[in-house]
Parts: sequence; C-alpha cells; structure tokens
Amino acid sequence: MHGTVLAHLSGVAAQRVTQLWIANAVAATVRADQVAQIAALTGIDTVALDAEIPMPITSYGSSTIVSSGSSTIVSFGTSTAPGWNVTALRAPDLWNLGYTGQGVVVANMDTGVLASHPSLTTRYRGGTNSWKDVTIEHYAAPTDIDGHGTMTMGLMVAGSEIGAPLGAAPGAKWIAVKIAYRQTIPYVRTVFDLSSVHAAFQWLLDPDNNPATNDAPDVVNASWGLSTIGCDAQKQFLADIQALKAANIAIVFAAGNFGTSGNASPQNYAESFSVGSVDVTYTIEALSSRGPFGLHRQHLPECCKRRGAMSRPRSRTGCMPLRRTGEHPMPLPRPRAPWPCC
Repeated sequence: MHGTVLAHLSGVAAQRVTQLWIANAVAATVRADQVAQIAALTGIDTVALDAEIPMPITSYGSSTIVSSGSSTIVSFGTSTAPGWNVTALRAPDLWNLGYTGQGVVVANMDTGVLASHPSLTTRYRGGTNSWKDVTIEHYAAPTDIDGHGTMTMGLMVAGSEIGAPLGAAPGAKWIAVKIAYRQTIPYVRTVFDLSSVHAAFQWLLDPDNNPATNDAPDVVNASWGLSTIGCDAQKQFLADIQALKAANIAIVFAAGNFGTSGNASPQNYAESFSVGSVDVTYTIEALSSRGPFGLHRQHLPECCKRRGAMSRPRSRTGCMPLRRTGEHPMPLPRPRAPWPCC
C-alpha cells in the first residue's frame, strides 16, 4: 500500500517524503489542494496535519558559570560528594555494590546532546549508529540546540568529571535522537513535528537499519508530550511505543505538569512508565500530573522523583521536566512555562 502512496506523492512532486513503517504511515509536504486527492487513495485511513508542538521555556535558577574548554558549564555547587538527588535515589549504595549501569545503553529523544560536555563525552557509545537528527536541521554529529537534552542525559549517566557525581548510572553508555529544531517564524522558539517523533521511534528500534545487529538502547527517556492537537493525540504514538516494548526496550516518560486536571499523552499509555515529581519533603508537587485519566489506565504516574539541578552546558534558558525510574525521587529544574502535553 505504501508503494501506491509513494508513487502518487512522487507524481505530485511532494517534498520531505518519509516512510514511517513503525506507524504504518508516510509523512510528506504537499500543497493544500493535493490533500483531498491523497485522502481519496485506496487504503488511506486518515490524513492529518504534521503538527508543530512548541517546547516550553524555563530558567535554570541560581547557578555559577565556569569554563571547561570550549564549553560553558553551569555549576550548581563545588562539592565533590554526590548531590542529595543522587543520594535520594540511593544510587551510591548500588555503586558500592558494583552496579553503575555498566553494559546498559540509554537514549533520549530531545533537543540533542552536547557530546563535548566533560561529564558525557567518554560515555557516548560512538560509531555511526549512536546519533540521529530526524529534524530539518540534520546535524551530522551530536549537537544540542537548546540545552535540555544535555541536561536529561546528564541526569541519567553524567559522571564526576566537573565535581560531584551528577548522574544515576555513570557506568552506562548513551545514544541520542534529536527531535526538536529551532523555528524563527513567527518568532524564535524550539518545536518538534509529529513525523519527527515517529521517525525517532523508528530509528531507536534499529539505529543501524540492520535487523541482524543488536544496537537498540535498553532504556529510552522522553520528556515531552502532546496537549493541543485534538483527541488523536491519545493514540498518536501508541503503535510506535508498542513496537519498542515488543523489542524489550523500556520507555520512560515525564508525567506532565497539569496536576490533577491534566491529560498527558503518551504518558498515559499502559506501555509507558510515567514519573511525576515531589519536593524535598516528598510531597507531590501541585503541578505534577496524576490520574485517574487517559485511555489505557486509571492511575498515573507509577512513581515520583525529586527535582533539583545539575551542572550542564549552558546554551539558553530552556528545559523540560525529566523523571526517571526507581524507588526514590530524582531532582529536576522547575519548569517556568506550560508543558505541551495532553
């Protein structure tokens, strides 16, 4: 069926045609007067706008800026002891038992990752199957246009190269897929397209495009969601996530920032592991989304984490909330703007 659609798209000179087999879909840029023709093709279920979803803008809070080679690092302290966030996770207890995440590959779907960050550079898996920019920017090497992706990766795997241990699993390796890009019209903002997220899930399932090799990540973190594109948001990425779960890849989503009144997708999928936020007293924060809601289950999130700060490359004051798995809270910067989630 894709062959018929692709042939038609070629005939009408469609641009940016992308096969999304993971969702049984095709993305393309066409003229408005061609949409009805495409919708009338045999086998087409739906034709929908490839919506642009804006990323939120937040601030880092109090910090000290220090230089590290060609990078600028935001340092939130000078102690060499694990931060309270890492200790709350009881990560040092596991490290002392020899479990630092060795042998595990983690990935994020975000604004990119600054691989030159001193706490991340040695943990990058490397090779041609560890980085993908699925946006119109097409960066060939790991790059972060916003800074948020570097932060989320740091919370997962950053070591102690610039002081205190920063990440929960400094023995793990990382790969990344960049889903966000910088938009300048009508104003400067960071956005992601629905088709880019589908392409990112597809890449994560088989980074080297060779099913005979086992190079997929063990865990994927996603700190984004949908809220403004209608009811279809509730199932937009269901097939993608089900495919990753079938391949034994764990999917971790931030629960969202809508408190008891929000609805977050894909956070509310039964296949997702969603994580909320508590403060330093272990009280659930008012902004942290929770159930019951969603199409697939009654309660969300599965667990909550503490928020906090980490040293990271400073690119601009933008970040989204990250939540990680485990029994104890993990620290996160406080968001200063609404989250794009359902």
